[in-house]
Amino acid sequence: MLRIKEANHLVAGDVEAIDLVVPQGHLAMCNIQQPTTGLEGKFSLRFTAALALAEGDTDDQAFTDDRVALPHLAALRDRVTVAPAPGDWERGTEISIRTRDGRTLSERVNLNIPASDLDLQRQRLEAKFRSLATPAVGRSQTETIIQTVANLDDQPSVLELVRLTVPAPAGVA
Repeated sequence: MLRIKEANHLVAGDVEAIDLVVPQGHLAMCNIQQPTTGLEGKFSLRFTAALALAEGDTDDQAFTDDRVALPHLAALRDRVTVAPAPGDWERGTEISIRTRDGRTLSERVNLNIPASDLDLQRQRLEAKFRSLATPAVGRSQTETIIQTVANLDDQPSVLELVRLTVPAPAGVA
């Protein structure tokens, strides 16, 4: 969704409809049609697609109770359909966006295939880790964990890494 958005300079108002075709297993867990909480939003392909297109921010902190209730996101979410892929479909998701000016923009992605750009993959993984770990252990400790993992071969044991995963005291960022 983000690649299509960026490559075509799309904004939510440009979009007539969004169709997602996903592996059937996704429907059992990630198909909450009208989420009412941030946690439900994480498990709604429709909301996640709308959020990515409208705001571009899909890290864990983007999924809040307030955000899933925003009228512009709900309206865009309601233009998203999710369909199961055929049974013989190889893993992946197909996205098709129909724009108000008549274009159809499509992309198929399989996130189970590792990125060929390992530096980019590392950056994405670190960003995801930061979004999850910072609220639990604080910013400084999160960065220390990332550096420790980057230099794991030089560590005498994993004990220091384990120690770093202990949550920070309340109020530490």
